[in-house]
Amino acid sequence: MSLEYLEIGGGLPAGSVLQTISVDRNPKISHLFNVKSYGAKADGQTDDSKAFTAAWKEACQSKGRVHLIIPRGTYMVGPLRFSGPCQNVSSLSLRVKGYLKATTVLSKYEFGGGWIEFAWMEGLSLTGGGTFDGQGAKAWLTITALKTPIANFFQLA
Repeated sequence: MSLEYLEIGGGLPAGSVLQTISVDRNPKISHLFNVKSYGAKADGQTDDSKAFTAAWKEACQSKGRVHLIIPRGTYMVGPLRFSGPCQNVSSLSLRVKGYLKATTVLSKYEFGGGWIEFAWMEGLSLTGGGTFDGQGAKAWLTITALKTPIANFFQLA
């Protein structure tokens, strides 16, 4: 933080009060983007992907420190691609408090594509203690040719 000190009342007679004001020349303003403000329902049934994408787009186009908030609730999403570069963002924190579950409609996924992807990002942090549930067991029931066990559950510490 860069501070500049401004003295008011210089040259006053003895016994006068001198007031000092500190001015932050580089304010660390944080911008908050809540997926619910972009239409996420968090009911576990509605596809909230468009709300997540809209919140990400606006957050990525913001400036300075940015926080994308996913509050408590169950969000059905996917596939999602959070992509940068976010050129004017110094740090981007994805704060997940909610429970994110993948759609099990496999036709929504491109061949080789993932459920939630982060690309071309610098200064990204993922926090909040939320849960990412890929619902692999349910999705793989629809594919009888493949019987390979997969990891389908992820808990943030």
